[in-house]
Amino acid sequence: MANGKYNDIYRRLGRRFAYLDSKYPRDRLIIEIAHEFTGSWYEHSVYGVVNSVPAWQKFGLAYDRIVENIRKGYYEVAKKNCPYLFWVRPARSNISKNVWLDSHRPSLESFDGIGLSQHDNLSNSCTPDNPRINWSRQNGSFEGLVNIADMAKQWGKYIGFFEWSSHHPDAGWASGKRPDLFTRSMWDFFNQYSDNLLGETYFLS
Repeated sequence: MANGKYNDIYRRLGRRFAYLDSKYPRDRLIIEIAHEFTGSWYEHSVYGVVNSVPAWQKFGLAYDRIVENIRKGYYEVAKKNCPYLFWVRPARSNISKNVWLDSHRPSLESFDGIGLSQHDNLSNSCTPDNPRINWSRQNGSFEGLVNIADMAKQWGKYIGFFEWSSHHPDAGWASGKRPDLFTRSMWDFFNQYSDNLLGETYFLS
């Protein structure tokens, strides 16, 4: 992707978007490209090495090319700029120890907002002693809510958390025993950063 091999595919996609908008008027869309790309569980993961270069070092350029060509294709049909908002959503876990989002973000012109896939599981689950553990970076390998919000403010971007939830304690991947603490913590965070929060989506499970 970073080498431009698939530019035409995304340009065609942009043209298709513009055609659909002309037929079915709608509000602006939010498009998340390569969601949870810092995780290891999807084909678009930035784990690994490509031509002797860590894949995460190529992510920003690949993202830029996707957005650039969607916008170009949209303009070719609509004769106006693409109105969509493009989102960067890594997994809460990072690629490797202390490799944070700010080291491999796309160019600022390519995206409008950032957020995390945010769940109450694994090693930084909320506890009565530390109900806001998710607010800060943890163990060198978990992005924190406040860090994401601060980066968004610094870059002039929105925040939006379009996948978040507590997990029932019986879920196989959940370590948390107090989902009420996690939900309350997220509510407090959303209120504290409401001036920059574009939206959020709660997953039932």
